[in-house]
Amino acid sequence: MSTITSSLEVSNRSAVVIPEYDLSLTYHELSSLVGNYQNLFNATKSPLFNTGKKQLTIATSLPNGLEFLVAFLGVTTAGHIIAPLNSNYKQSEFEFYLSDLQADAVVVPRGIKPDSEIVRAIRAANDNILIIEIYFSNQSSRSTIDFDIFNKSGKIYESISHPVFINKSNQFSGGAKENDTAMILHTSGTTSRPKQVPLSHLNLTTSFKNIANTYKLSPKDRTYVVMPLFHVHGLIGSLLSTLSTQGTVIVPQKFSATKFWDDFIKYEANWYSAVPTIHHILLNVPKPARLPNIRFIRSCSSALAPAIFHKIEEHFQAPVLEAYAMTEAAHQMTSNNLPPGKRKPGTVGQGQGVEIVILDDSGKKLPQGEIGEVSIKGKNVTKGYMNNPKANEENFTSDGYFRTGDQGKFDEDGFLILTGRLKELINRGGEKISPVELDGVLLHHQAVSEVVFFGASDLKYGQVVHVAIVPKKGQNLTEKEVQNYLKDKVAPFKVPEKVFIVDNLPKTATGKIQRRKIAEFFAPKSKL
Repeated sequence: MSTITSSLEVSNRSAVVIPEYDLSLTYHELSSLVGNYQNLFNATKSPLFNTGKKQLTIATSLPNGLEFLVAFLGVTTAGHIIAPLNSNYKQSEFEFYLSDLQADAVVVPRGIKPDSEIVRAIRAANDNILIIEIYFSNQSSRSTIDFDIFNKSGKIYESISHPVFINKSNQFSGGAKENDTAMILHTSGTTSRPKQVPLSHLNLTTSFKNIANTYKLSPKDRTYVVMPLFHVHGLIGSLLSTLSTQGTVIVPQKFSATKFWDDFIKYEANWYSAVPTIHHILLNVPKPARLPNIRFIRSCSSALAPAIFHKIEEHFQAPVLEAYAMTEAAHQMTSNNLPPGKRKPGTVGQGQGVEIVILDDSGKKLPQGEIGEVSIKGKNVTKGYMNNPKANEENFTSDGYFRTGDQGKFDEDGFLILTGRLKELINRGGEKISPVELDGVLLHHQAVSEVVFFGASDLKYGQVVHVAIVPKKGQNLTEKEVQNYLKDKVAPFKVPEKVFIVDNLPKTATGKIQRRKIAEFFAPKSKL
């Protein structure tokens, strides 16, 4: 039995609240919906039944909501692999991910437009990929999750019955083993090809149990989910950590600053976790005349400025706990502590069920106070990138530490201070962006000779995307033209906010372009 399965007990407690429907479901009711969804793999009439594969790979392109939650639990507890994708991707991005995953099926919302990016990508994919439309129905006395299966030409398969599944074992149904892959996510790197990160059932459950222990989560806790569930932050940091302790998750379809406080109060939430960008937004909208009792506010996925830390605590009258996480660690690695434990602005706290060390270039552990590469080891950490021995050799030490690519040091209390980034990723409000990937996209523009994308400091997002371009001789380019070109090819958060059109780019004595030097060169001209 999978460790995800054994960690999620069935009871009559409130499990999930969907504000759009003003709907509350118990753990028993959620288990029933998940059981219905497992008919995709168990019903003999289903094209996904008896494929001969031990594990199918099921991609999703879904917004936050009950459909996502049921799809995730249904796939993973049935012993198959889920691959959540950002529904804001463009067609070329979807095509890459579906091909790289060799996805057997893609789960999409019912009624998705035929000309949508994901549907166009599916039509360009292999002939055997299936489309699963999933939708919530609440028209009768009971709530159901229904689904239809199509091939990519639009032909619907014979209808699959959806009998109500009543779980009497006091646990979610499932049969995966702890070392089986439960989920695959992609992480951008310093090369143009994103890497596959396989996370096992053991990785996921270790992580959400660590998080539950850090924040002493209990059945009394109710979290308001503001982060997208296709990211480990929302999925593991908020949702699964809460479900594993019989708490309640309140899951709006998307974050709305104008609805946040009304929902938070109505559904009696007592904590939330977000990137600094969202905290910053909430600081700038009217707060309730009477603040609810907030047990704590968690901040993760991007650096939180100490000034903003203090402002949040004062504004919302709640302790702010900054954490540090990444996909390869199935989310959390360190966190500041709940009161009366110590929390220190400007640090990301202490290791939480994860071993943290600082290594030099040779792999030697450095003492307290010395700066080196933050490296980790633990049962939450992936065993390695999929089909990528070069990346594994570069990122894992011989004694099993994963090199994060972040620079840092320990202070006198053992709190981790991050001092920089060794790798060239741009971190825009928690979205990790590969500048090399964007270089490759823009170099296809007929007027572009040289291009360098880089991150620029930004108060709201931490970093934003900027780009410097040398046009081909005799060609003219404008910022708007570059932005419009990219809008059709990459997700909106990757489009540069500032475009520098220049005659040449600064290079080293050997003619090399150094991205960090480019960023420093243009920084005075950027809006910091």
